[in-house]
Amino acid sequence: MYKVLALVAVFGCAVLAQGQGEQEPPFLTGIPAALKQEFITIQNNGQLSDNQADAQTKAWAKKLPAAQKKQFDDIESKGAAAEKEGRAKQAAAIAKLSAAAKGFDAKLQAIADNKDLPRAKKGEQMEALQKSIPANVGAELQGVFQQLQG
Repeated sequence: MYKVLALVAVFGCAVLAQGQGEQEPPFLTGIPAALKQEFITIQNNGQLSDNQADAQTKAWAKKLPAAQKKQFDDIESKGAAAEKEGRAKQAAAIAKLSAAAKGFDAKLQAIADNKDLPRAKKGEQMEALQKSIPANVGAELQGVFQQLQG
C-alpha cells in the first residue's frame, strides 16, 4: 500500500510540473522549458514501466544544472528513505488487519511492486482489484491508508 502512495506522489509530481498544482518540484525551477517538458513527458508516459521511467528520469537528471541536480538527488534520497520507513509502518499496520484485508493488501502490493509492468496497466490492474474489494475489507484498508497518511 505504501508503494501505492509513492506512485501517487510520482504522478502528482507530474501534474504539479504541468502547472495544475500549487508549486512544482524545486529542481524544475529555473531550467529551460524544453528540459522541463522532457521531464513531464517521461512522468506522464503510462506506457513506461517503473524501471523504464526511472532510467529515463535518471538520464534526464544528468542534463540538469548543478544546483537543480543537487535538489533532484536530495529529493530522490529522501524518497528512498521515506519508502523504507513507510514500508515498516505499513507492515505494522497491516499485521493488525483481518486475513481478507491482508490478502487484498498483498495483491495490491504485488501489482505496485511490479517494476516491469507499464504504469498505465498497473493503474488499471489496481483499479480493477480495488473495485472487487468487499466493503468491509475496503473500510479496513482505508483505515490503514488514513493512518499511514496521518
